[in-house]
Amino acid sequence: MADPSQPVSLDAPGVHCALGTIGTQRRATSIGFVAVLMWALLALFTAATGEVPPFQLAAMTFAIAFSLALTKWLVRGEDISAHLRQRPLVWAITSFIFWPYATPRRWRPV
Repeated sequence: MADPSQPVSLDAPGVHCALGTIGTQRRATSIGFVAVLMWALLALFTAATGEVPPFQLAAMTFAIAFSLALTKWLVRGEDISAHLRQRPLVWAITSFIFWPYATPRRWRPV
């Protein structure tokens, strides 16, 4: 049994608090802080986009996210095709969902 007169390090393994280990609580707090920070900067970043069309901005955002994910997969030596393997219905829905926005107005069905 531990000596109650000795101080306990909060970073010691196995030290628990109401929400789990201290490390887990710090990680959760950090994630929450980053989420609030991103939300707070959303208006600033939105205003900074200027005249970029919304769907072009979305495409640019997805391209950046995919590039980061691809880099991570390559660095870790993971099988890229395993991450992209989906049922045909999923590819059909995600591929054709933006068709009305990407098609020139004269080609769209009425």
